[in-house]
Amino acid sequence: MLAEEAFDVIVVDPFVAGGGLDFVNALKEDAAEHERTKATLYGARGNSAFLRGVPPPALETLVLARSRHALTPVIVLPLSDKPTYAIVVQPPKASVLRNMNQLPIATAVMTVTAAQFFGTTSALA
Repeated sequence: MLAEEAFDVIVVDPFVAGGGLDFVNALKEDAAEHERTKATLYGARGNSAFLRGVPPPALETLVLARSRHALTPVIVLPLSDKPTYAIVVQPPKASVLRNMNQLPIATAVMTVTAAQFFGTTSALA
């Protein structure tokens, strides 16, 4: 779906079956970094499965999703009972942790833009 449609923001549950954090990594990292991630996390190379056993999408689908959502903010819901969540645009520099007591997740979903991250970060190219 991410390869076919544009979204203003993506919200990810890190505990979703298949690995929400792995999903965010797959979407936001480039192809070379993705291969390193698979090798590091899973001792895998090449076309090995990622996402903790969930079959990967076709490479062309992943490339389209990455291209379409390169600047789409991804909100990763809290990993624990602490009120901290992440907003990821382009890791690591265009990413931030937020406290839901100061900025509720619903407010972040409605207001976050990639432009907010690039006014205060260094060049990514």
